[in-house]
Amino acid sequence: MLYIVVLFQAILKTLKILLMLGHKVTKFFMCRCSNYSMLPDGLLLKGMKHVASLGGMVYVHAENDTLIQQLVEDFQLEGRNDAQVFLDSHPEYSELEAVKRFIFLASLVPNCTAHICHLSIAKRSASFKRGTKPWNSKRYC
Repeated sequence: MLYIVVLFQAILKTLKILLMLGHKVTKFFMCRCSNYSMLPDGLLLKGMKHVASLGGMVYVHAENDTLIQQLVEDFQLEGRNDAQVFLDSHPEYSELEAVKRFIFLASLVPNCTAHICHLSIAKRSASFKRGTKPWNSKRYC
């Protein structure tokens, strides 16, 4: 599947053209990931409204950037740079907080179809599927 990655506000202006050309999915990053920068919540919400108005779908990589970056800095100060540091700097709570925040933001855009990419907190995902307001399985994957 082809999707558009929104890294900054300027790309929002081109979304209409891209969606008309067949790109129906727009991906947002709530944290720094690989070479992608995080999108502030205000721009994420603005982008979700824009994508929804164009009939597109929003994908999100949901992790709390500030929680992760603090752990990364702490581990760097300790001199740690082993592979385990990556796992230790991405605890479940950093994803859980971001997922809940994304669901809240998506509830502010009732016509937004949303998908949380590669959810890794399986033991907590059942609570999302059960559906407390504003969760709606027709709007979220």
